[in-house]
Amino acid sequence: NRERYERAGDFDVRVRVANFTASDAQAKAALMARESLQTNSRFAGTVTTPSLAGAFFSYRLSAGGSAANVGSGPTTFPNMWLRLKRGGNTLTGFVSADGSSWSTLGSITLSNLAPTLYIGMAVTSHKPNETATAQFRQFSPATDGTTGGLRLAREPLGPASRRTGLVISEFF
Repeated sequence: NRERYERAGDFDVRVRVANFTASDAQAKAALMARESLQTNSRFAGTVTTPSLAGAFFSYRLSAGGSAANVGSGPTTFPNMWLRLKRGGNTLTGFVSADGSSWSTLGSITLSNLAPTLYIGMAVTSHKPNETATAQFRQFSPATDGTTGGLRLAREPLGPASRRTGLVISEFF
């Protein structure tokens, strides 16, 4: 159904990333809006990674240009929620651990933004011979919720000390 992937005008959508099997620490799963399906298209998206890079907002200002990343949020699989909102020429990305309390990652205004954008989920691996997979659930309009601080059920992963990047994620 073509309507499902193209959206005209303003929108506010969300999706839960229930599972993310990454090929490497730089793999990404995202909720993205693009002007075209060309690889160099202008885009904006809310992105999550399996690593300490966590979640962020990514965008490309001009076709063929470099992508930029802003914002920071923790990963909270299997309840990792991504949200993308369009208001006119402005796209804003949010992250949530429960799908209702949202933290803003970033926002960008793209001049002369196409009236219709392609919206979808994306997964990428940075290793050519290894596959990254993600399980997306509950894609729907973001009709309610609050914007503010992110409420976490647990402390996110982080360095064990200020002197090293070593992360202790499990005890046996």
